Amino acid sequence: MEIEDIAQVNKLLVYPNPATDYIIVEGNIGEVVRIYDLEGRVVKECTMHTAKCTIDASILSAGTYIVKSGSTSCKVIIK
Repeated sequence: MEIEDIAQVNKLLVYPNPATDYIIVEGNIGEVVRIYDLEGRVVKECTMHTAKCTIDASILSAGTYIVKSGSTSCKVIIK
């Protein structure tokens, strides 16, 4: 495995950011995506059945969340 391959395997893309109604997560098929609030509680969880999935963000309160898949994470803001 080359270094570029490792970067592709650990890729996590979340958009739009900030979001209101939904967020799109691009990652690795089969990985579990968890959304955490800033207190560390899991507020939403799903499994990537395709390389791109849409998550309903309208159920989340406005604020900052951490989206994590595998060892990769990123911050998303819900308006």
